[in-house]
Amino acid sequence: MEKNHAIHLLTELIKKNGQQRHADALKALTEEGKPSDFIVTPYGSVGRTSEAETVAQNIMTILKRTGDTFRPLSWEEYKEERKKDWNFSELEEGYFNNVIDFCKSEATARLFSPAWEKV
Repeated sequence: MEKNHAIHLLTELIKKNGQQRHADALKALTEEGKPSDFIVTPYGSVGRTSEAETVAQNIMTILKRTGDTFRPLSWEEYKEERKKDWNFSELEEGYFNNVIDFCKSEATARLFSPAWEKV
């Protein structure tokens, strides 16, 4: 079923019956995830190393503190924000390049690790 159609049907059910379970389902369909939802450690990721998982988690932390919305993040912005944490290494760039595509949206983040899939 198309998402917009499901939203329409749930809205009509809520108007008609006012049932909480329908309201909860509608909320789940219409709410977009935020980077702050993905701050948990992404164990078992497709990045296959703890360094890649740490960089992915760093990306979500940076997105959280700079508006808490999914958006493109450049290496330069990542580097600038990581330097504020006093724990930055230029070696992070390779891991950044490997994981950044998984951190562009809620849907891609869920593909990165089983831990993030459950968020």
